[in-house]
Amino acid sequence: MAVFLDATGAQVNAPVDPAPMKKPVATTVQIGDGYGVGTLDQLYDVRITVLEVLRGEKAMALLKQANPSIQVPKPGFEYLLARIKFEFLAKTGSYGVSEDMFAATSAVGKEYDSLIVRQLKPSLNGRLYSGDALEGFVTFQVASEDSKPFMTFGQGGIQGPGRVWFQLY
Repeated sequence: MAVFLDATGAQVNAPVDPAPMKKPVATTVQIGDGYGVGTLDQLYDVRITVLEVLRGEKAMALLKQANPSIQVPKPGFEYLLARIKFEFLAKTGSYGVSEDMFAATSAVGKEYDSLIVRQLKPSLNGRLYSGDALEGFVTFQVASEDSKPFMTFGQGGIQGPGRVWFQLY
């Protein structure tokens, strides 16, 4: 992980080697409270693939089909849609996945605000059981001039060791 400073001088993080589009990334998710109290913590294998990325006018057109009253992005920003395949590879158990588990970051690692657009189909929301897969869209608003944004998934915050990174370009 490389460390950069943003325009205000605050430290932000960016990935060194994010996964390109259509490259599956295997990682582990933890189910439980993280402290071994109450629900026992369990680790499960998953695989995530960014299948497609739509930006700007193409993203806006798809969003308008789903919700004709969708607001235009704030000045200097545009919508970015990532179609994701999420596979639950565990032999037992289940896992609830939703689009709010993903975040977009700028090319230098500053996290963008998340957007949830439930009307967009297919949606990346559901409960997966052993061997199940789910495909759906996540929606972000990114700076129009950011030609190489990233997406993150995982535990441990933006700097956490369990976080995996993907290219959104």
